[in-house]
Amino acid sequence: MNNKSLEEPDFTVVMIPYFAEVIAADISDSIRMLRFDAMKRVQSYLSHYEKLGYMPKLLCAIAEKKCEYIMAVTTKADVEQIVKPSCPHYTGNGFISGRFSVPEEEMICWSETSLKAPLNSEACKRYLDSLSRCFLKRASFCPFERSCDMSLTQKPIEELKFSDLRVHYGTGRSIHVSGTGRDKKFRYRYGAMTDLGDLEISEWKSLLNALIEHHGEQEIQQQLRQWSEAECPWLHSNDDVEEYALRLHAARIFDNPAWAGYIPFNRQYRPNVLETTKRVWIRTACCQEAGQVTKEQLDKAVCMDNKIRCPHCGRYSDFHICNPENIQNEEET
Repeated sequence: MNNKSLEEPDFTVVMIPYFAEVIAADISDSIRMLRFDAMKRVQSYLSHYEKLGYMPKLLCAIAEKKCEYIMAVTTKADVEQIVKPSCPHYTGNGFISGRFSVPEEEMICWSETSLKAPLNSEACKRYLDSLSRCFLKRASFCPFERSCDMSLTQKPIEELKFSDLRVHYGTGRSIHVSGTGRDKKFRYRYGAMTDLGDLEISEWKSLLNALIEHHGEQEIQQQLRQWSEAECPWLHSNDDVEEYALRLHAARIFDNPAWAGYIPFNRQYRPNVLETTKRVWIRTACCQEAGQVTKEQLDKAVCMDNKIRCPHCGRYSDFHICNPENIQNEEET
């Protein structure tokens, strides 16, 4: 006999309408099977989380978001990204959420990770951020509840700041366009949560590009795109590169000495910036070659188990500080 209260939310109940819609939808059998199988796999993940003791409302939120994502995609690659827990990408200056990120599931992943090993300061900060996003007082666990304040997006461009458009996490939903039953037609709405609210992605890009033009920073945006295309192999399309570069621009990443790419980026595009930057010579255990990092990156290494991003291969590795005179002598010999 199941001890669950009838009043207690159940992720299976949340998923039933989506299963019914997949079965009845006027789509090809291959897409039907793709979506049906994906939702069964999501159900397995949720059953595992349930056994671990996570709140039913949390699981219902994950179920709703993942089903919305699944109903909007048609490729196996997208389905794989949706079904499996989405890990945020660490840039050296913080985490960036993936396209199909689900904050509630990320919070569960951090919770389980923290049971296996202590979290460093960056991971702990992200964990606390995911907790605040999941448990803010709100009427429900609706993933798209926080709408955009139109009065803010209609502010004069002179009053907008880059921090207003910095992306906290991505949003997405399937929107019913027309039809009923088997004739239902949907479109996918992909957005970004910012200080202005949940902006549709094209609106976010438009506002950010206008702000970049207002400040005369088109050149550095182009440089960020070139950098992203060359240094970020996980970006597979021009749209991915454009969006990632705009995210970096909104975060003013190029002005932050703690960014892992601060020295190589500015050495290539803005060498004058490095003239006033405090730099330290180090030698990493992985490559055994001397390289430079900023003082801020060195300070941050204390919170990263005394590991730092290698200036040569990019791996986080043990290191020791070098004497510049010794390095110069090595180069001369």
